[in-house]
Amino acid sequence: TPYSTSPHSLLTALPALLSLFLTKLLIYICVAPVNASAVSSIPPEMRSVGLTLYQLFIHVLGDAPSPFLVGVLSDGVMRGGAGGGGEGVALGRALAVCAGP
Repeated sequence: TPYSTSPHSLLTALPALLSLFLTKLLIYICVAPVNASAVSSIPPEMRSVGLTLYQLFIHVLGDAPSPFLVGVLSDGVMRGGAGGGGEGVALGRALAVCAGP
């Protein structure tokens, strides 16, 4: 079955679960100071509206266009023949460019 709870399947999934946990932890550690500065820069009587607009702009400018932009970049890498290796390599290189140095 695809969703087994046997000890063997849990042990094989453990490295993936630990890396997922570590990734999420590091992402939230990086985002916390930005959120703290946003909260401290908005007057208390306007915090609810200010933080709502902050979250809206983060998602509109980041989450919404990012799949399209990564796809365009990946297609450009595939067409440019940057090292070959197929679609997986092109997508990996596109994600690495988006992630930064």
